[in-house]
Formats: sequence, C-alpha cells, structure tokens
Amino acid sequence: MGSGFQTWERSEPYKYGHAPSQEHGEHDLPALLDLKVVEVMSAPVVTVGPESSVRDASRIMGGKHIGSVVALVSGKLQGILTERDVLSKVLYTERDLNAALVRDTMNPKVGVVAPEISVKQAAKAMMVKKTKLVVADGDRVMGIVAASDLIRVLSKARVAGRPLGGFMVKKVASLDEEATIRDAIRLMVEKRIGSVIIKKNESPLGIFAERDLMTKVLAKDLNLDAALGRFASYPLIHAPPSTSIQQAAKLMVNNKIRRLPVFDKGKLLGIVTARDLVEEMVEHLS
Repeated sequence: MGSGFQTWERSEPYKYGHAPSQEHGEHDLPALLDLKVVEVMSAPVVTVGPESSVRDASRIMGGKHIGSVVALVSGKLQGILTERDVLSKVLYTERDLNAALVRDTMNPKVGVVAPEISVKQAAKAMMVKKTKLVVADGDRVMGIVAASDLIRVLSKARVAGRPLGGFMVKKVASLDEEATIRDAIRLMVEKRIGSVIIKKNESPLGIFAERDLMTKVLAKDLNLDAALGRFASYPLIHAPPSTSIQQAAKLMVNNKIRRLPVFDKGKLLGIVTARDLVEEMVEHLS
C-alpha cells in the first residue's frame, strides 16, 4: 500500500474496550451510558494522507472491513472519509477513483469528542452531527465511535421503549438481483440510504449495503456493471415488528450487521439501522 496510510496507535493512561461483556448478563441502561466513550470506541484508527487517492483509501477500507479512514497531516486531524463519501462524491458522479483525492472527497467538518465523555453524551453528539465521531485527546487521535459501537452497549442493556414496528422505516428500497452495482449506487445515493434489498421474482433474498460495495467490489477493483446479486449478503437476517431495541441490537452485534429488515408472516414491512436504534435510545432518554 502507499506510504500515506498508517495505523494510529494509542498509549496509556486510557483504558479502552472494557464495557461489561455479554456473559456478565444484562445491565441497567443508565449504568452503561455512564461508561466513558474511550471504553467502547473502535481502535486503533486507520489514517491516510489527504493526497492519497480515493482508490487506495477504498481498498484499505474494504480490506480492513471498516467504514472510514481519518486524514492526518503531521499528526493533525484534517477530515474523515467514509463509505458514504466514496459513493456519493465519487462513484455516483462517475469520477475516476484513481484521480480523485482524499482531500477533495473527505468531510473536513469532523465531530470530535474527548475520551472522558460518557456514552450518553457521545450518542447525543452523534445524533446532532449525524455522523460518526472521532475520539481525540488534544491533537492525539485515539479512536472512532460509530452507531455500531453504541449498539454493542444497547445489546447488553435493559432498554425500555418502542418495539421495532414503532419506529422502523417503512419504505424499503429494493432491486432485482440482475440489476447492476451501478444501479444500486444510484439508488442509494438518490434515496440517501446505505443499503438495498435484493429480490428474485419479487421475493426478498438478500441485502446489498455500502460495506458489501467496499469489501466485495472496490477492494477487488471489480466492474460496477456486474450483476448485483453476486455481491449481496445472504441469507437475509430479519426480525418481527415486536422485537425490542435490545433484541435488535443483539441480532446486529451477533451477526455483524448494521441493518435489520422487519418481516411479519413472510412480508417485508420495513427496515431498522444501527443509527435508528441509537436515535430511539436518545429520544427515550430525553
């Protein structure tokens, strides 16, 4: 890989990754929300130079199965490049991945939080910024906090609130398995969504998400005019509308997914994302 990429390692005194484990049973939500964000963030952070190409950045993201890279210059935070940036600013507009640079594609307005803030504060900040957060101690970048990190907390908590049927998104975008990857990119960007349901003969079979695009297509430099069905994720993991927030979070964590279709009696009713779960939690706390 190009020399512009590095992994940003942390050093003490901070301890991280020590949120109560699943085998210790359920915990009250308030106790888990008081955890420091440094305990639940994803780390180490993969960084990239702003002059690197989006092609190289996409290969890194796809190869490491991560949703973003952080841009640094001399250790200073410059911005963040996410899967959504690659889709909407490069692939959708048909820019050349090799010619497009990280500096022109990344989001320079990064939501930065201190490592000692609580998970509750981070969740609220994420809803305001509407994006993942960078955890930094001064100029030292320490980790990333995304909705997928916060649902690990939710999966261990006794959470009151509405079942999935009460807040799911009811209009679910779908495409036939014979549609192209390019068709999916167009639909996701125009609808501002991160996935599409894949159907065969009008029957939902799988899902194609931004992460599938990064790991199965861009990381391998494959043609965007290839049939979509070859790269979707199967089987389609789903839940009934009566599913609780905690149950949904457990399903996402255990299956390493961020989107959960909602079915009732074999019929697709809607979909819930990891961000939806976090937003519902924040609203419940308000």
